[in-house]
Amino acid sequence: MEEEQGKCIKCKERIEEDETIHNCDSCLRQIHTQCAKLSPSEERCMPLKKRISLYICIECKALIARMPFIMKTLDEIKLDINQIKQNQINNGGQRKTYADALELKPTANTEQTIIIKAKNKKNANNTRKLIEEKLNPSALEIGIKKVRSTKEGDVIIKCPTKLEGEKLKTAMINELADTCTIEKIKKRPTRIKITGVDKKENKNHQEVERNLRKQNTWINEEDELTVTFIKHMKKNDNLTIYVECSAGLYHKAISQKKVYAGWQQQH
Repeated sequence: MEEEQGKCIKCKERIEEDETIHNCDSCLRQIHTQCAKLSPSEERCMPLKKRISLYICIECKALIARMPFIMKTLDEIKLDINQIKQNQINNGGQRKTYADALELKPTANTEQTIIIKAKNKKNANNTRKLIEEKLNPSALEIGIKKVRSTKEGDVIIKCPTKLEGEKLKTAMINELADTCTIEKIKKRPTRIKITGVDKKENKNHQEVERNLRKQNTWINEEDELTVTFIKHMKKNDNLTIYVECSAGLYHKAISQKKVYAGWQQQH
């Protein structure tokens, strides 16, 4: 922000004393009159102390447009935090991580997403029209949170709960099985990034997973653990490993605060 002081927020040129400027009514940063591209009537209003017309710069407009999404996300995080607190009370004050809260959420309240793929590669609009002709959410007594189409011609429908998603999937199989493939979209597991891993004994995904399980005794045989990506870091001549795991294993990794990989101890 200090570098922007005295400069126009649009053209980034220094503002001279003899140039006319305006301030964004949101962030209060300065902009050249010609860069603001105001109409003559808007320019006449700008110097007035009491005016209805406001000038909002393009960056603030973009932020304002995202505010509903940001507020929705914050509300969801607040609900998750409250869930963590409730879980702590139910577990005698034992501390829980965010991943634990996600795992402990009641199954019936988990969102369910269904993807519908036309077998004859129809246009997504045609697939959506077919779905609307064959099925009625009111008759099924289910809520529909969101419907969207993909470039590949698929239709993705999100239901507010897993129970409603199952009802929708069953109805679709009964009505659309001949023309469409119906699948549930699984949520991505929790991910862990491990850096600085010795590359000598970790040449492929299977070796990395086997070595992680052998060297870290807190990883049980039944724990879900899958190596998804291995990246060779040329600068340090070592590996960065990306692992997908269950929320329970993620919690154990956080509590351990270290992972043994080859001759290295990673934090």
